[in-house]
Formats: sequence, structure tokens, C-alpha cells
Amino acid sequence: MKLLGLLVGLVILVAGCSGDKDSVSESSSMEQPATSTPTSEQPATSTPTSSGPVELAADCLFDKSVPKISCRAIGTTQGSTLRWESNASGWRTGIVYEFELKEQYQLIPEVKITLEQCLSSECEEIELSIDTSAIVGKTPIDNPTSNNNRPSINADSDPADIVRNRWDMNCVGEGSSMFAVSPMAPGDIDFIKPLGDLAGVHITPISHQYYYPKENLVADIVSPVDGNIIWLTNRGTANAGNTFGGASGQSHEMQYVIEHSCDFYVVIDHVTDPPEKIKNVVGDNWDTRVRIPVKTGELLGRHYDGFKVDVGVIDLTRSVVTGLVNPKAYYGGSDGQAGEPFKLFERDSFEYYDEPLRSAMEDKSLRTISPRGGFFGYDIEGTLQGNWYVEGTSYAGTEGKNDSFGAYYKTHAALVPDNLDPSQLRVSIGDDFRDKEMGVNYGVTLPAPSFDSVTTESGIVMYELRELTPCDGSGHTAKGRSKSIVCNKDFARGTALLQLIDAGTMKLEVFFDTPISSDLAFTNKARIYNR
Repeated sequence: MKLLGLLVGLVILVAGCSGDKDSVSESSSMEQPATSTPTSEQPATSTPTSSGPVELAADCLFDKSVPKISCRAIGTTQGSTLRWESNASGWRTGIVYEFELKEQYQLIPEVKITLEQCLSSECEEIELSIDTSAIVGKTPIDNPTSNNNRPSINADSDPADIVRNRWDMNCVGEGSSMFAVSPMAPGDIDFIKPLGDLAGVHITPISHQYYYPKENLVADIVSPVDGNIIWLTNRGTANAGNTFGGASGQSHEMQYVIEHSCDFYVVIDHVTDPPEKIKNVVGDNWDTRVRIPVKTGELLGRHYDGFKVDVGVIDLTRSVVTGLVNPKAYYGGSDGQAGEPFKLFERDSFEYYDEPLRSAMEDKSLRTISPRGGFFGYDIEGTLQGNWYVEGTSYAGTEGKNDSFGAYYKTHAALVPDNLDPSQLRVSIGDDFRDKEMGVNYGVTLPAPSFDSVTTESGIVMYELRELTPCDGSGHTAKGRSKSIVCNKDFARGTALLQLIDAGTMKLEVFFDTPISSDLAFTNKARIYNR
């Protein structure tokens, strides 16, 4: 979650009442009075009072008899947006945040809730802690190997621990796993896009693969491992929140996060037609924290029209992937979750198949050279090659703050070889250098110096940019395989002027509809990028 203005000196008022209900209220006051002592005269809920402007606060009621937590925001600003999240339920927007504690993962001794209020670009956040230890013993929790006693996590923690705490702080077990089955049967696969592709909001090389089923068949999508589904996100139209990233137009387009152990996770995204039990659990939420056991080969959904599935493998038993020279650029914020810390540990899924399944999967890849599954870490320190971020930002976007559903990618740039044909060069710019909402990746007229050959000693270099179009000539209406294999268009779009100032600093300016010329020079529109 985005942490944009974490307030200090939070007031925590705990009020007790008869029966099975407890109330907690918290505001964003800058003072720190002592925690109040419950008396018979105190109400079931307590609202901060102030002679000045009303401050953001939340009243939360814990009903042990259901059990259930009900929260209401108070002291809100007109026109602001509210976002709630907790370690016992998914996030929701609105004035009220309410959920029952029924699942095993929810029966924890303390529920931590955050409420964020944003007005334009200004945000503030408050935190509450609710004692729910009274319900822990009601339903036995059979998790003898649960790794839920890790210390508090922050941006300075081990990045592997930051990843473990992204979705579920009650992970179980150790070690990685091979895949006995593929998420999509090889016979149903038309082709696989390897790691390192550039597309849409992915301005930097993509760290997961795309599995495309054949058209005109029903392709089952299954779990490749035993474990627990720990997070569900519905990109489809049935959720009452944001439909960011949905492309199928169906009611449910699911992302599954499957935990095999505290060291190994599989993310399977854009899965349509999930089982009814999944639809019932996610309801109309955008995302939901769950703990649902899943077996190898268990059905997660079906695809009917060649719609692709994302497959990401996160293996914390291995070191940070090579080719990312500044790992800290991929996570930040007070809890380390700003950005995509899991990217540091994502791997080629083909590495987790034994023969003969591995060869069957490799044969589906569009990449014909080794490694067939591709890679996404292209950074070479001291050269232009790799990922770059506008000065003062990181992978998480503006000011290094995570904007999960905003245009975080607009501050990105990448100078990399094509992931299918490394002899071709790609220039990818987050806002197309024209403050557009979507970025563009361009081809480069050859011959041109490879990005890994440009150093500080090279001075200013120029690249002629070309629009990319399907190599088979099918144009912008291309689908599937045709759309995925692109070549330079016949005419240039402009010139990119570049200079490596030092090992971690680059200067870039794009001149559209302008040919390469010795007269070109940087102007006040030039940008500085860092690793």
C-alpha cells in the first residue's frame, strides 16, 4: 500500500464495554496523551474532540460473538478518497470498513488496520491495532511450522523478508519446488512470450512470462504446485473498486498468489472463469487476503479465446537476480512494499520443469536462443544498457512512492536489446517523452552503437528511433503471435540524444520528427535519469 504521509504521535484510545464488543478509536493528532483507562462511564466508541479543525480518525468495533470488525472513518475531508487495509482482510475504499473473522488466517491475536485519506496528491495515514486474542483459541490453527514470528519489516530489512510479508505474514514451510504440471498444458499452448518483453505499462523488461493458449479451444489453467492461495485479485468487472489491468471484459479475471512455502511463490494472473468457490470468496472486492489450500493440478480457471495468462515464479532460496545493478530501486516506503520487491527474485519458469516437460515448454517459446525462457536483468554498470528512472524517483514512480494503480511507469526508461532478437535495439520511454499516459518502445536504426558499449568516455550519442510493427505486415490489428514479433517500420520517428554522465546517471532528450544531425544539442527539456 502507498505510504504517503505516515503521521507520528498517533492517539490510541481503547474503550471497553460490557458483552463481547470492544471499541478502538485512533486519530492523527500530533500529541501523545496516555492511553485512556476504561471506566463504566465511557461510551462503546470514543471520538476525539478538538477545538481546532477535526482530524482524521477511525472508530472500530470488535464483536467477539460473530466475530467481526466494523470501522468507520471520522474527521474526513470533503472530496477526499479513503482506502482501508489490514492484515486480516483485503483493502477497500469508502467511509466504512467491515469484515468477519472466519478463516484460519484471520484468527490472529492482533489485527492491524490502516486508513489512508488522499486529497489531490496530499495523503495522510493512521494506524490502529485491535486486540483479537480472544478468538485465537476458538478454532484450532494447525500450523506447527508457521513462520509468523519474524521481526518487524521495514525498507532496510532483507529484501527476501520484505517479499514474504507482501501478501501473508503467516507463511508455512521452507524450500522451493519443481513443477509436476504446467499451469497450461503444452498441447493447449500456442506460444510463450519469454522474460524481458516490453509492452504496455511494462517500460522496463518484464519479469514474468506470458502463456498464450491456442484459439478455438478451452484451455484449463491449473496450479503447478501444492500450497495455499494467499491472495486473490479480480481485475474483472464484478469488483466494486478499480478494474486496473483487466483486458478480458469478463466478470472475473483473477490473479492468484500461491504460496508453496515461505521461500517459494507462484503468481498466475489474468485467469478467466474461475471456480464458483473463488468467485464467492472474492465477492465484489478488488482483492482479498485468503488462505485456501490448493493441490497440484487443481483447476484455477478456463480460457476460451486465446487470452493470455501471466506466470511468475518467485524463489527466495536463490540470490537476487543478476542484471539489476541497484536492487534498492525496486522497493521502498516504510515497509519496503513501494515498488515490486518480488521482482528481485523472479525466475524463468522453465527452470522448474523436469524433462521431458521442460523441452515441451521451451519448444513453445518465441525465443529460439538460450535461455529459451529469456531473462529480464539487462543492466550493465558503467554503460547505457539497462533500466533507468527519472532523477528523484525509482521503480515505484514519482518521489519513490508506490502508486499501485497510477502511472508509476511514466518515470521509467529502458535501453535494452530485443528479448527475441538481441541484435535489435530497443528504446522504451514511460511517457513517450511527451507526458502521455502510456509509454512507447521504439526500434533503432542500425548500424548503431550497442548500449553496452556506450560509457562516460563516449560523450553524446544519437539513435534514430523507429516505430515497431508486426514483422508479418499484419499491422495494428495483429493478434497473438503476429503482434508479439515486431520489426522496425520503414520511416523514422525522431532522434534520441543520450549521454552517460557517470556510472549511475544518464541524460536523455528525444527530438521527434527530427533526423540525426551534428547540430542537435541538449535543451532545457532534457531529463536526468538514475539507476
